[in-house]
Amino acid sequence: MVMPTTTPAEREAAIEAAVNILRAGGLVVFPTDTVYGLAACPATTGALEQIYAIKGRTPDKPIARLAADPEQIEIAHPRLRELAGRHWPGSLTLVVDGVGFRVPDHELARGLIRAFGAPLPTTSANRSGEPDALTAEAALAALPEVDLILDGGTTPGQVPSTVVGVKDGPPSDPEDPMAGLVVFREGAIAANMLFG
Repeated sequence: MVMPTTTPAEREAAIEAAVNILRAGGLVVFPTDTVYGLAACPATTGALEQIYAIKGRTPDKPIARLAADPEQIEIAHPRLRELAGRHWPGSLTLVVDGVGFRVPDHELARGLIRAFGAPLPTTSANRSGEPDALTAEAALAALPEVDLILDGGTTPGQVPSTVVGVKDGPPSDPEDPMAGLVVFREGAIAANMLFG
């Protein structure tokens, strides 16, 4: 089912329906500031396994979590905290203790996550290896078996997030702002603009 979110009433109804589906173990697709995302409740048995199955993705690939606000994520590393302050909300995923976290710059996405009450495991709403979904129609064509798609129009970013984490071992040059960090994927934010 595809639900529109054009008016405040439609948005409220769609978010309520999405939260109920997630808590019942279903799969929900929603727009973000990069591409459409596919989410499941991490506490519901079998929900994350559904994501891997529907995407044709191997379970050794972790699923990042989207948060409504930076306060939902505890970040100990000072340079990762600095990057969060510079780029959140936005298209930067930070790997914290082996899990990727991001705060999307998209009010519908953040409204859904806020209503859910915790960061949501979310991956791109497409089959593995296929193009990213930039519209609700594309997400529906790619993943017709999902329980609900929130239609927020065409996503504004259209490029996946940049992914940054912490390197193993001591930093080689403590004066370099990227010392001790590694860019796992360069996406919407160029690596040379992370601290620039």
